[in-house]
Amino acid sequence: MAPFHQSILCVLGDAGERALVAELLEPLEVAFACDAQQALGKIGTRAFDAYLLDYWLPEDDGPHLCREVRKSDPGVPILFCMEPSNQADRKHALEVGANALVYKPIDPTRMQPQVRVLLEIAALQCERAKVWAERAVQQELKTRAPEVLGRKEFSRRTAVQALERTARVKALAAFTSSGGTCAQFARLWPSIFNVTWSETDVVTGASEQQGSESAVKLIPGP
Repeated sequence: MAPFHQSILCVLGDAGERALVAELLEPLEVAFACDAQQALGKIGTRAFDAYLLDYWLPEDDGPHLCREVRKSDPGVPILFCMEPSNQADRKHALEVGANALVYKPIDPTRMQPQVRVLLEIAALQCERAKVWAERAVQQELKTRAPEVLGRKEFSRRTAVQALERTARVKALAAFTSSGGTCAQFARLWPSIFNVTWSETDVVTGASEQQGSESAVKLIPGP
């Protein structure tokens, strides 16, 4: 169910629900937050493959948190945990970006398949998004690599690192706008950049003239 140690952030105010979800979602890496403030703190340090949000949270609400997540990670799966009786809340949850609704009391036979399907769909979207990320990197390298590779050896590595950072920003924008998630991008980025670098015509030509340094692995793999 969870290749690549996929992760989910569950923002639930009830301790009993948190314990149940922790059991149900194995072998996912499950992180918990009790309220929106704790959730935003965790989101600020890393990306998650999916989110399970309580519709009503202490001092805030799930829809507001959902909007905050969507600002930086528009394609990530988000599920709302809520009471089934309020039709207006259900409609609002979908309007703000929920992919699925989990009704209380939580039904294990329904929640597990929902999460699994959403992660599988996200993985397929990420495969398509990877193509657009690679194209963004190719364009950046074609534009800037000649100047970088023309530098003297002592400054070339620093320039390549700066090029990698700018390429990453553009690739991430292309990846997320094409439906990919930030967590998957973080895993894929080393291979995207290193492979694209090694296959770019400008870099290949320079490496043949200058030796192997231009073709070395530039950033660690996953």
